Amino acid sequence: MFISRQIQLAEAPPLRCFHLWSNMVPGLALLADTDLKIWAQKLLKRLAMNHAVKVQAFALEDDRFHLVMQWAPGEAAQWSDEEAVRRWLAVHPGKEIPGPSQAAGADARVPRIPAPAQIRAKLGSLSMFMKHFKQMLTHKTNKRFGHKGTIWKGRFHLAPLADAGAVAGVMAFVDLRAVVDAGGTRPEEQPFTSLHARVGRHQAMLGMNADNLPPPDEAAVFGPEVAQPLRDAAGMEAEPAPLPVNPGMPPVDMPGMGRVDGMPAPTMPADPSGMTAPSHPAGPPTPDSNAPWLLALREDGPRAVLAALPLARYLKLLDDLVAKAKTWPHLPGDAPGRAPTPETPAWESALTGALAALGLNAPSFAAQWRRLAALRG
Repeated sequence: MFISRQIQLAEAPPLRCFHLWSNMVPGLALLADTDLKIWAQKLLKRLAMNHAVKVQAFALEDDRFHLVMQWAPGEAAQWSDEEAVRRWLAVHPGKEIPGPSQAAGADARVPRIPAPAQIRAKLGSLSMFMKHFKQMLTHKTNKRFGHKGTIWKGRFHLAPLADAGAVAGVMAFVDLRAVVDAGGTRPEEQPFTSLHARVGRHQAMLGMNADNLPPPDEAAVFGPEVAQPLRDAAGMEAEPAPLPVNPGMPPVDMPGMGRVDGMPAPTMPADPSGMTAPSHPAGPPTPDSNAPWLLALREDGPRAVLAALPLARYLKLLDDLVAKAKTWPHLPGDAPGRAPTPETPAWESALTGALAALGLNAPSFAAQWRRLAALRG
């Protein structure tokens, strides 16, 4: 049954996190071109930094993409006219037309810019973000390969995520897709996933050996030494690391607490996400043009949805899930990473305790995992 996006978004849980994905027309695998994938990842970053959204996770595949995103429409309402125009020009850097009055032979051009109120409405819309991403990628792909018409199989798919456990489950699914399809055991190995980008950024932040970091195009395949410090750190921690104390940072926003993108504070249900965090005074977030475009884990900032979950622990969780992920039914039988038989331990005995130690809602995580493992369309 067709359900309008307006209804889906209006009825979404207060966390406003979603799993979004879109498939290409059967027979097209245009993103198999590495240069085009590089361009698409840069486009995703540019759009995310200028729309009222935060990317939690992403995976760019040959014939589809998966995104986990948090929508923050209240942020757009707070943009000044100047900020709205700046963001619009960043999204549409080539939208220009000749000026109305120019001297003969002059090459001056003026931007085609909507009214600020229209900009806030457009850049504050999750559907418009997806439209911009898919249309710009279609135009680039068609121009590169001489293709005409749409490259997408219908409209994008959308599934709301109720709490942090569900977000973590979908993030794990998205971050594992590349290594499962290509083979291997290290989830961060393959590029064009959010885990790959996070590991590279983490290395750079710590000033580690730049020889191990991805080049500016972020297309390098990581060697085992790149994430080894993170794996060592996860193995040394008996308990999840506490949040850093920094008086200069704003208080942590966690699901179900305080305000969400400027909305009135919701009431705290008995177990909204399976995670706990200190309470804090409610208040609208301060718009920050320099905020990270990937915003889910502790390293991504104090406003991250999973701000209590460090990257080292998340990577350890993915390591534990690789073998199980290789039994997903959506994989063809001859896929390089496909496991011949599901020999991994039962879910309850293998991972429930680990999820509880991370402060995640294990049933919610597992429910998303089962839904996504059977995802074909």
